Amino acid sequence: IFETKFAKLIGSKYAVGVNSGTDAIKLSLKALNIKNGDEVITAANTFVATVGAITEIGAKPIFVDCDNTFCMNISELEKKITKKTKAIVPVHFTGYMTNMPKLLRLAKKYNIPIIEDACQSILANINNKNAGTWGDFGAFSLHPLKNINVWSDGGIITTNKKKFYDKLI
Repeated sequence: IFETKFAKLIGSKYAVGVNSGTDAIKLSLKALNIKNGDEVITAANTFVATVGAITEIGAKPIFVDCDNTFCMNISELEKKITKKTKAIVPVHFTGYMTNMPKLLRLAKKYNIPIIEDACQSILANINNKNAGTWGDFGAFSLHPLKNINVWSDGGIITTNKKKFYDKLI
């Protein structure tokens, strides 16, 4: 029931509860079949868990500097894309969001999936579209220090694609 309510709150079709925001990122990467040696682009300014999720599955994090919101500077992203790039993990930071309209254009151009690290940005939005609904996946944390939390730790993955939801459940 919580997942259904969370999906409705965020504006996604599906939500899956997991044990942490870290695992929300890691399981999303696994659902995309990211493997050892693949490159995953992410923001240089992030919590260690973002990088940990990438490296735990054997992928290599590729860092992009941040703009004045402390989120990924999309203007610096394209030069980091290689043939080994298999995903982009923008990190929405303290309620600020990565420039998702610009990021979506680039991701579409290169056919690269997006996993939004929205762990610190529940209900942040651009043009009334919430964090966690722009990319292929949204990864959320329910850590006790987050604005929606549980007593220990928890996480949620959102997606609008049934094929990804089916892989996760």
